[in-house]
Amino acid sequence: MDITTTFRTERLVFRAVESSDTDIAHLGRLHADVRTQIQGIGNAPRPMSKAFAEKLSKFSGDCICSVFVCLPATPEEPETAGEVIGWMNLNPISAGAAHHRKTLFGVSLAKEHQGKGYGAEALKWLITWGFHVYGLNRIEGAVFSWNERARKLYQKLGFVEEGISRKALWQEGAFRDDVSLGLLAEDWKALQSSK
Repeated sequence: MDITTTFRTERLVFRAVESSDTDIAHLGRLHADVRTQIQGIGNAPRPMSKAFAEKLSKFSGDCICSVFVCLPATPEEPETAGEVIGWMNLNPISAGAAHHRKTLFGVSLAKEHQGKGYGAEALKWLITWGFHVYGLNRIEGAVFSWNERARKLYQKLGFVEEGISRKALWQEGAFRDDVSLGLLAEDWKALQSSK
């Protein structure tokens, strides 16, 4: 991937998350789906409040990288952000831990846009920027054991399942496992070289 193409890929455009009412509403909409709350945030599902969406907006501003995933405005304007279909981020790193050069990633994609390859395309961009632009050595994540589609995607992108917290999460009447993932810059580079 050529990072000089800035904030876009073949089918997607990435734009900043602003503290505007419109962007706070986008964050609320993306996280209002019960399945997204269970699989992405891990909280007990509840109606999305403006206050929670505002917390997400503030958190977004503290992140190393936090962008809305958008479709292009029009075919004639492939670099202009149109419909917001998701949000992804590389979490903030505290000043005392910056020397470790690692962070967690997060991603949320609107239900109606899942299963179309947008998640993989967006995450490839985020990972590339994490390693090549921000100089990270490691990107970490977590996925709930019941989220098979996400687990397969992360493995396809090169993440290694590094550990399981057994029965760590209560979901739909039972305790479920939480799976820790990691991807090293050297492994990402080797994976890209083999393509």
